[in-house]
Amino acid sequence: MRTLALVVDMLEHLGAPIGSWAQLPGGAQHPFGVTHGLALAFDGTSLPDEVYADNDVNDLIAALDDALGASATLLSWWEGPQLTVLFYYGRDPGRMHAVLSSAANLSPLSQGSTVTSIT
Repeated sequence: MRTLALVVDMLEHLGAPIGSWAQLPGGAQHPFGVTHGLALAFDGTSLPDEVYADNDVNDLIAALDDALGASATLLSWWEGPQLTVLFYYGRDPGRMHAVLSSAANLSPLSQGSTVTSIT
């Protein structure tokens, strides 16, 4: 169990998401995790053409990073045929939700965006 505690401590130090678990010999599961995940999804096709032409998603990401500071990190993204989704993880879901919910104020690209918990 000491090895498990060391591994879990290290993974949590690195920001393992809540809902993670380790499978132990014999089938027992040990839950762990310290960060919450939130997804910001925004429209990638039906906004006016000039919104896509005049705005860059990297500018939106930079503005969100500035607003979130050290409280959350963009860990991944997905660009599908109709939606783009940014995946953020951090320890303060309330602050993260407030910042991500204000994305429409930061860029026209995020008009009608939604924020969803992923942990």
